[in-house]
Amino acid sequence: MISCEHATPAVPAALRVLFRGQKDLSSSHRAYDRGAWLVAKNLATHFQTPLFGAEVSRLVIDHNRSLHHQALHSKEVLHLESKHREDLIKRYYIPFRTRVYEAIERACRLEAPVLHLSIHSFTPVLNGKRRIAELGLLYDPSRFLEASLCRKWRLSLIRNSPHWRVRRNYPYAGWTDGHTTALREQFPASRYAGVEVEINQSLTGAAQLLQVAALLRSTLSAFVKLAHSF
Repeated sequence: MISCEHATPAVPAALRVLFRGQKDLSSSHRAYDRGAWLVAKNLATHFQTPLFGAEVSRLVIDHNRSLHHQALHSKEVLHLESKHREDLIKRYYIPFRTRVYEAIERACRLEAPVLHLSIHSFTPVLNGKRRIAELGLLYDPSRFLEASLCRKWRLSLIRNSPHWRVRRNYPYAGWTDGHTTALREQFPASRYAGVEVEINQSLTGAAQLLQVAALLRSTLSAFVKLAHSF
């Protein structure tokens, strides 16, 4: 199954006043992961698998952060009273997380392990530092299924697109706070494999995104077959 935690830059009308005068913010990497939702939909359609996308911008609430995380809300939303922030959690965060959890729980009743891909994209330059990769695969190295799958998937991606740099646990570590990390605490390693796919936003032109989706699709077929072999 596939999720996209930063799918949209949408901000509810009642909250737009918080971002007045910050026009560029709504289209920045702080608002959403550009291109990620298109790739997620493409993969889900091709593989006919469940797809879950956040309904609001990460500026409103970050679906890829735990409730205790300091970056759960943007600094603008933090100015709201706690009861209003709680309402955002109940309205958007909990339903999204619950839908994904319940889908995995249902799938875990089947014989094969569950493969959950969380699709993201990252800004090419952050804090003046250029990220050196086109694609990243984020996972927990201590979980054998995830580590084995990502090692083999990376090699397949490189073979099929040798001009792209594909790195593991880059530009972030796959075991830090995030949606897949939380789900690993709820499902055993033998039943659940959660992988974040990170796409460099330098590749988010229409033609490039189609190329990314095609590459992921073609290599993912073997990836899924490998998961069923365990």
